[in-house]
Amino acid sequence: MTENKLPSDTFCILPWIHLSTRPDGSMRVCCTANASAVGATNDKLYGGRVGIVKTDDGLPANLNNSDLNSSWNNSYMRNVRNQMLAGEKPASCLKCYKEEAAGHRSKRQWETDYWIRDGIDVDELVKETYEDGSTDSKLRYIDIRMGTKCQLGCIMCSPHDSSGWVKDWNA
Repeated sequence: MTENKLPSDTFCILPWIHLSTRPDGSMRVCCTANASAVGATNDKLYGGRVGIVKTDDGLPANLNNSDLNSSWNNSYMRNVRNQMLAGEKPASCLKCYKEEAAGHRSKRQWETDYWIRDGIDVDELVKETYEDGSTDSKLRYIDIRMGTKCQLGCIMCSPHDSSGWVKDWNA
């Protein structure tokens, strides 16, 4: 990880600077949030719904019925931030923690290092975080997926995000 002291061992910078979308408009904490295996909700039948940001009424936050700004500080995102500050592991982020437990460098680690090197001050992000987990920090990195058309089948992806995966997924 970085030489800078982070607020907890489970901290990831992304919930303070980033939102990602799926091709259907669903918002998520980051592009790997859907890959966290939490029960049957992540299998093929349910379309990998783990990690999707939920609105305050429990429905998936989606660009078709919500916007980035209202999702940025909704109860789901506030909870993810508070869990990380408390040293807990949010369910939508388990993929990174599992990779680290297996001795690999996770997206959580390299993204946090990258953004700190790029000048993001983690102490300032934490100061901008209210007790309820809301933050005044601004979105700095938005990953908007416009469709699934892709000739690649990258290991970190899925058929929900890349048409290049469909043949293997259905096998």
